[in-house]
Amino acid sequence: MSGPCPSGPRVTDPARAREAPQLAVLSALAHPEAEIAAAAIAGFDGLSEADQKLYWDVILNGLPALVRQALEARMIKGYQYQSDFARKYYWQGHDEGLSKGREEGLIQGHEEAREELRREIVALVSARLPGVRDELDGQLRDQPEAALVRIAVELARTTDEDGVRAALDRVLGPRA
Repeated sequence: MSGPCPSGPRVTDPARAREAPQLAVLSALAHPEAEIAAAAIAGFDGLSEADQKLYWDVILNGLPALVRQALEARMIKGYQYQSDFARKYYWQGHDEGLSKGREEGLIQGHEEAREELRREIVALVSARLPGVRDELDGQLRDQPEAALVRIAVELARTTDEDGVRAALDRVLGPRA
């Protein structure tokens, strides 16, 4: 990791990312570069599956298209997955794709990921703003995945209750 930066630290060392995975995710958001994103992703091994999926999605969504495509190509091309997490989901998707047909499996996987992201956002916001769970759950239920990812990115940049409310208002619009 290099020295302090006005927009946040630059976590480039995978070992540092494993020590502080949330910091590495924020670093990848603040500095959308392939090297920093790859270091952050390397830090996911010790996290829960839900956190790994959420952080992976947030990082990829925050990267410019060309950087995202280069990172995906570098990670996938001829790569043998090392973590149990990646192998599990690779083979799960492979098997589901074979049994259900590729398109149906992709649609179902997409919907499951969107639903899990929605649940994670509700849990995160509810921890900061008790009493909004039911209202927020209803507001997020029909939101497209892109809006949910924007909310997750906005929430990653907040530090207080007012910031959480402002982040939700920016994506969902002011609540009554």
